[in-house]
Amino acid sequence: MTSDLFELPSARPPEYDNCIKRQQEILAKLQLTPADEQELEDIGKKLDELPIVTQHPEDNEAMKLIRETAALLKQSNPMIKFLVFQS
Repeated sequence: MTSDLFELPSARPPEYDNCIKRQQEILAKLQLTPADEQELEDIGKKLDELPIVTQHPEDNEAMKLIRETAALLKQSNPMIKFLVFQS
């Protein structure tokens, strides 16, 4: 869908591309403010809404396992929430 025929820069809706760009901008900072941390959390929640489409059912199951593991890590150590990738 991102071919020249459709003239789309991404298969994602633009709002998600903007979230990813903002997330990268914040993570590039040397020191995060509490507002940055809150914004990262909000962005992560927004990106969690984005479905991941794969060609193989095993990939979907693997992604589900990765998300569940990341959620458990975040619960056990609040500081890890910025080290674990945002899906």
